[in-house]
Amino acid sequence: MKPQIGKNSIGESLPILTPKTASFFTVDGSIAHAESARLQAGNYRIAVRLSTDNLGVMIKIYNQTVDTATTTTGMFLPHNSIEVFALEENSVISVIDGVINVTPLM
Repeated sequence: MKPQIGKNSIGESLPILTPKTASFFTVDGSIAHAESARLQAGNYRIAVRLSTDNLGVMIKIYNQTVDTATTTTGMFLPHNSIEVFALEENSVISVIDGVINVTPLM
């Protein structure tokens, strides 16, 4: 598929990331820690759908075939935030204290 190119308000060209909405999935760490399955390499949009304290969630993204618990770090995503991450092959998204929606981008 040929990438789509758009223009911003000052006329600069930039790529348009199109969500593959049929492929989105939820990782529910609202009651206990939860992890996604291993993911293919690509760009992913992570949206915080629910946080147990209405502040945000902690996520950890790591490569399951390379990283160990001592080499990975977590990050805080505020309630209702949306972030885009470029993930490598076999990455796993781990979440605690809430629910995230993960959407692959084309």
